[in-house]
Amino acid sequence: MKYSIPFIVFLIVACNNYIDKKYKKKDAPIIKLIKNKSTYLLNVGDTIEIYHSTNSSCEYCQPNAYKLQHLEFIGSKIIVPEKKGCEGCNWTSALMFVAKSSGVDTIKDALIIPLSPCNDTMKGLSKYIVRII
Repeated sequence: MKYSIPFIVFLIVACNNYIDKKYKKKDAPIIKLIKNKSTYLLNVGDTIEIYHSTNSSCEYCQPNAYKLQHLEFIGSKIIVPEKKGCEGCNWTSALMFVAKSSGVDTIKDALIIPLSPCNDTMKGLSKYIVRII
């Protein structure tokens, strides 16, 4: 029990988006700026990619995945990999969804430390409204 608080603090710090300090700035990977929009307009059959940067100390949380009625999660892919030999460094990935029917869905997501609760009312959720025509 006495080690649990320092361990949790370590995980919170490790989950932040920092490149390992043993790599100099000139060795840091060049990351293109990828931003999500707050709203999207799609046609049925279109795909959408939601981007996030993370590292091995974080978990992805999507608390409302079971509530999506018009979108279907179809997988993820790495957009910007971590630097070779830099375990624990950040990478950027895309979560992919396909529009199955007309309507409006809201994708909610967050990056959390392992074993943290993932629920629809937690702080720090990002929300993306997707209108499908």
